[in-house]
Amino acid sequence: MASQKRLIFELTKCIILILFLEGFQCQLHTTTLNTIVTESSILSTSQNPHNTDHTTPEGLSDVYSADPLAANGSSSVARNKTRLYLAGLFPLSVPGWIGDYALQSVSAIQMAIDDINDREDILPEYELILEYKDTKASIGVAMTGLFELLYTPPTKICLMGEMLSFITQELAEVTSHWKLLQMAHASSASELSDRNRYPYFFRTIASAARLNPVQLAIMRVFGWKKVATLHEAQEPHAGVSSNLHQLLEESSVSVLAAESFIADPKDAMKRLKDKDVRIIIGNFYEAAARRVFCEAYKLGMYGPRYQWFVIGYYTANWWQRPESTLDCTVEQLYEAADGYLTVTWGMNGREDIPTVSGKTPGEFREMIADIVGHGISVDGQDPAANANDAMWALGLGLHEIYKSNFTKRLESYVYGDEVWAEVMKKYIGRVHFYGVSGPVSFSTEGDRIGLFLVEQNRDGKEEVIATYKSGDHINWLLSLNDIWKRNGGEPPYDSDITQTIELLQSISSTVFTVMCTVAGCGIVMSLCFLIFNVCKRKHRQIKMSSPNLNNIIASGLLLAYVSVVLDGVDYSRTTLTGLQNVCRARAWTLSIAFTLAFGGMFTKMWRVYSIVIHNKTKRKVIKDHHLVAIVFILLVIDVSILIPREIVDPFVVEQQRVSVAQTDEDIAAYRRYQLLYVVCTSKNSVIWLMTLIIYKAFLMLFGAFLAWQTRNINVPALNDSYYVGLSIYNVVLCSVVAAPLSLLGGNLNVTYALVTGFELFCTTSTLSMLFFPKIRAVYSKSNAVHTETTGTGRILGTGNKKTITDTDTTNTPGNNPTNSNHGNGTDVELQAEDMIDNHDINEHSKSDL
Repeated sequence: MASQKRLIFELTKCIILILFLEGFQCQLHTTTLNTIVTESSILSTSQNPHNTDHTTPEGLSDVYSADPLAANGSSSVARNKTRLYLAGLFPLSVPGWIGDYALQSVSAIQMAIDDINDREDILPEYELILEYKDTKASIGVAMTGLFELLYTPPTKICLMGEMLSFITQELAEVTSHWKLLQMAHASSASELSDRNRYPYFFRTIASAARLNPVQLAIMRVFGWKKVATLHEAQEPHAGVSSNLHQLLEESSVSVLAAESFIADPKDAMKRLKDKDVRIIIGNFYEAAARRVFCEAYKLGMYGPRYQWFVIGYYTANWWQRPESTLDCTVEQLYEAADGYLTVTWGMNGREDIPTVSGKTPGEFREMIADIVGHGISVDGQDPAANANDAMWALGLGLHEIYKSNFTKRLESYVYGDEVWAEVMKKYIGRVHFYGVSGPVSFSTEGDRIGLFLVEQNRDGKEEVIATYKSGDHINWLLSLNDIWKRNGGEPPYDSDITQTIELLQSISSTVFTVMCTVAGCGIVMSLCFLIFNVCKRKHRQIKMSSPNLNNIIASGLLLAYVSVVLDGVDYSRTTLTGLQNVCRARAWTLSIAFTLAFGGMFTKMWRVYSIVIHNKTKRKVIKDHHLVAIVFILLVIDVSILIPREIVDPFVVEQQRVSVAQTDEDIAAYRRYQLLYVVCTSKNSVIWLMTLIIYKAFLMLFGAFLAWQTRNINVPALNDSYYVGLSIYNVVLCSVVAAPLSLLGGNLNVTYALVTGFELFCTTSTLSMLFFPKIRAVYSKSNAVHTETTGTGRILGTGNKKTITDTDTTNTPGNNPTNSNHGNGTDVELQAEDMIDNHDINEHSKSDL
């Protein structure tokens, strides 16, 4: 669509040009072009010296004549001078800063014309007259105005203007074909530096592309090697950004992102945020700047860690201008825009010395201020001084031609005369003087070689912090500490240099030492009980409690203490490989410890249940090797789960990082904390864990059921059944509490202390309940079982529990035909005797009888 519009515009421009040339050729008739134009100029001057009676197309403003005779009447000096006419195009009727700048420009140009005309040492035989039109900031209106100025005699030797780059470019296309010199003062588009395309174009403002070397010089000072660009998708911004990219590439500066936008910068800003850029070079007009910094505020892309560059000709307090489409407050824009840098042109002379016009820069600004009604700052971007110097550059260039040995007079210039155009180009390009905007000279591309200002937005006001002249170094006006005071005296970095500090989450040495000490005592106690059980295995009290199963239970409880130590070994105490081996050992140790300890107690309780409850009258002998076989089967189940896991889905050590919210101090110090968890895991760890949990939970529930069913049974021949039942309750309750705690996250010390605390309590209490009564019984002075003889038999033990004896008169088959739930006492005793080698209990009972 854009290319089609461009094509239509070019065709229209060519048609207008052809029609004009045809009409102009008809006007020349058979006379030479040079003679006819000269005569037409003289005739037009004598008949209507102000050129105010011609008609203009509808919608186009009239021609404005700046002829001093029209204002002051004729003079003898003026009558003796040859008039040289200049064309001018300015956006006078546009509201806002554009119209204000246009008024400044016309006033400053006219001031220079008056000064030149009053000087006898500059163009003494000539009088300059400016005729100008209002372009209304429209290309179409500007082109129509240009053709009318060219078509209407007298011949114009130069075009002054336009201000806006996009209009100036179109006008320069035409003037280059007409071999007409064009002098601009505010158009900064980099494309206008193309001498092949615009051979007769000059401007008293440096190309916007010349701002890029200044920005590059700043980057070198502060060591910025990574930047991003953001520009409006129109000229001059697109061209400036393209030139900047080339310059950055040549200077080995990385462009992390190059974004553009037409109206809404939201998406472009999000892409910049995603790439985490810190140095952003913006190229957009003031209205777009408000939208950009509104998005910057929302995304947090401002403050000491970001550095923005923007173009330097925004009006003062530009963020306070109303914008109906913005959803940011003035205060938010003020905060987001604070600290940005601008590189801009030095539009006003900074040395208050007389210039070529005889006025100092300060005096000139005061005179313009009286005309436009407001003051002009030495650091401001008002174009009046550039416009005044543009006229002086043209006047001095024409004067050099006048003084030269060139054979043609100035008034002999005609449109299309390439020789004349080249001469004017040559002499104006040599101009060098000190004007009200500072030193004025031109590059080979026709661009102003001038002074650049580096400004910083400091508390809502743009202040000049440095100056730069092409090919020179930056002259800092403030100390670097003062420039970067909001950053603590240091410039921002070009990328995120935040140092990530990893805090290894491990169990503290204090907690680990305490738990290991307790576990160590438990291990020693387990070994002592194990040794005691082995040494006293033939003692009647030990033999009655199944010493083989006691050894299994003690071994399991010993491994439980070992698992407490293994649980506290983490990455802070071993290597990654060592931790992987520890993780394997944990799984095996805890699983086997539970199976041995709980399995031994479970089988004991199952034997009581089988003898007393399940088989009420039937004699059934269950010996120790039967119970050991059951424990072995449980171990086989463990191994059948653990070995396949080691083969199919082995443990791996994984590092998990959790970010900690940054504080203001962290941000200022460029640091970020992460919690590092080094854990053991596997691909299907949840499945394996749940398999073990379900299997052992079922075992615990069954064991609890057996303990509950035999809660009121006391079999003296099986002298630890009561404590075994209590131990099963203890294990179940501790497991129910400790298992969920082990799954909790958060503080590792707390989790480890709670889980291992319950594990130590459960293990120690179980060990104590099972073995301390045996020790007391073995080393008691009265080793025998106390008996109380009755008429029908004997009662063993004391207390409230139901006790099964040789002959229980309340439970014999003869007295209770229905048979109680507690079974036959004689059978229980006989089964106990069968389970004891050498029948010690039976012999002792007979002697008692």
